Amino acid sequence: MVNAARALEMEVVAEVTDEEEARAAVSAGATIVSVLGSAEPAEKYKVVSSLVEDEDDSKPKVCAVNHIQAKDDKALQEVEEAWISRDLGFNAVWVSDALYKNAAEPTESPGAVIAAMRAKSSVKWASP
Repeated sequence: MVNAARALEMEVVAEVTDEEEARAAVSAGATIVSVLGSAEPAEKYKVVSSLVEDEDDSKPKVCAVNHIQAKDDKALQEVEEAWISRDLGFNAVWVSDALYKNAAEPTESPGAVIAAMRAKSSVKWASP
């Protein structure tokens, strides 16, 4: 599938739930690995942490993505999860569910949610 996608000049986003699936996806040629699930961000990062490029370039370049699922509450926990994901080392977040959930709210637009996710540089350094 990776070769077929590349023949069409497309990239594959492999969705995985555990380390074994992540390793298999990278072995098959995937360079973007999205971790799906409801676990805490640190647990999700463990799935791809061994695949992320080292400073010595000995590992393949893998873009680690945290697939953040929409929560049932209205507290916008997805925004804080995006900040935590950045602190952990994820390269990107997939937030389509959260944007869809919040787009239905009259006070929040998808643009406002994205702005909130980009606004804070670090939970570690900016939170009381």
